[in-house]
Amino acid sequence: MRQKGSGTYNIGFLNIGGFFDSEIKKDRVIGNDSLLSGSYWFYETGPMLEIPLLYGINFTGKLTFREDEVSQNGIFEKESKTTGQEFTLRYSGNREFNSEVSLAVREKRYNNNFKLQGLTDNQTVLLRMRSRFSLINNGINGDLFYEASTRRASVLERVFVKVERGTGNYIYLGDINNNGFYDENEFQPAIYDADFIAVTLPSEELYPVIDLKTGFRFKIQLRELASEGVGFLKYFDFLSTETTVRIEENSKEKTLKRYVY
Repeated sequence: MRQKGSGTYNIGFLNIGGFFDSEIKKDRVIGNDSLLSGSYWFYETGPMLEIPLLYGINFTGKLTFREDEVSQNGIFEKESKTTGQEFTLRYSGNREFNSEVSLAVREKRYNNNFKLQGLTDNQTVLLRMRSRFSLINNGINGDLFYEASTRRASVLERVFVKVERGTGNYIYLGDINNNGFYDENEFQPAIYDADFIAVTLPSEELYPVIDLKTGFRFKIQLRELASEGVGFLKYFDFLSTETTVRIEENSKEKTLKRYVY
């Protein structure tokens, strides 16, 4: 069952209001009241402020408060509390150009029982920008996209596991550096008599991870340009060109300062 609602009250050029969002999912075996894994319940609410269409600019800001519960031992147990702020700025003053920029900051804190299971408090920052332009009767048009977000994630490590001889992919060369541990440079790929396999597992150490996505699209339609008076293009009005570029980057930093501030 899901419920969602919002309301605003106009005071001069301001709209003041609030919102509410809630969802509950209960999975049970027939004839048993205990909740199965995968059941959850959350609600999210908060106040919001909107300044609508002032010189083509629309501003929206809101605070969010959220609680999550998940099934543990057949019943709902409070998992976490989340607080955050979201701000959005939109410009749509003319047909030739419009843009939207949004910033969201959320901080999630887990209850002690879930911290014992390896979950840790975290903060997420998301910055997103979308812009679109259209010139000369849409003869030249395109858009620009930018999104940067931070989160915390486990570092993936290669771990070598001993298996029956002849069923693995690596052989162990010995404790070369005399530290008493299996190190990656102490294993060598082998076809015969290999008795180790390599698996990738998340480590217990969490690092800030920055996800960056950006790109643009640029399109030229000679037919539309010719119809707007660029005479010599009428001989090439069957041509059009479109260029799309997309870049994605995922990086790990021990500090978020260079990305957030």
